[in-house]
Amino acid sequence: MSKICSVNNLGFSYSGITVLENANMTFESGKTYGLLGPNGSGKTTFLELLFNRLDPQAGNVKWRVANIDRFYLKQNITVPNAVTMGEFIEMIFRVNQGNYSEERFMKYLPDAWEEKYKSVRNKRPFNASIGENRFVSVISSLHLDSQFLALDEPTVAMDVSTRNCFWKEIEKRKTLGRSTLITSHYLEEMDGNIDHLVTLKNRELNYFENMGLFKEKYSFGSNNINNAFSNYFL
Repeated sequence: MSKICSVNNLGFSYSGITVLENANMTFESGKTYGLLGPNGSGKTTFLELLFNRLDPQAGNVKWRVANIDRFYLKQNITVPNAVTMGEFIEMIFRVNQGNYSEERFMKYLPDAWEEKYKSVRNKRPFNASIGENRFVSVISSLHLDSQFLALDEPTVAMDVSTRNCFWKEIEKRKTLGRSTLITSHYLEEMDGNIDHLVTLKNRELNYFENMGLFKEKYSFGSNNINNAFSNYFL
């Protein structure tokens, strides 16, 4: 596996309150990373720093892939009311890759999502559900040719079948040598679907080789991810 990105002694504060300090991390190709932390722990700040949306106050982030080869989907992104869902997907592709073909997009769309996409592509966001809006944002991100993709709470409001297909697409990215960083409060679905775990606690970024080691250390014999999360963070 080759190194995609290195985080070196990264630090950041808001109004004198330290959010992140001395953070170090290496991301490699063909890996899926989970980022866990309670609300307010600094996950969004870390993602903003990682993608140069914020300037670090200490340390740096060094990428080995070009800007066009990395993409960050925020949790609160919304589809503009002026466009249809299909037009929004085209806009994402043209802004980030310069070209778009719906025929090619459909070719790489999983069969399980084809009918769902067809049912929403001509809708405007105010006529679509929260889950449909999130579905469109996520599928457009997944099918960009990004070597590194960060998704902030991607499965919020998704139904079970859509979430299951989402994780299959994440696994497909791995087979192509692409990496994904995911935050989620659905702990059970993270368990078994990520390679490595990153946590944010008390301003520190911590790395676990896998979820099993995290559960072994913090679930106190229950092997339950929710118990491990509670014991670790609370």
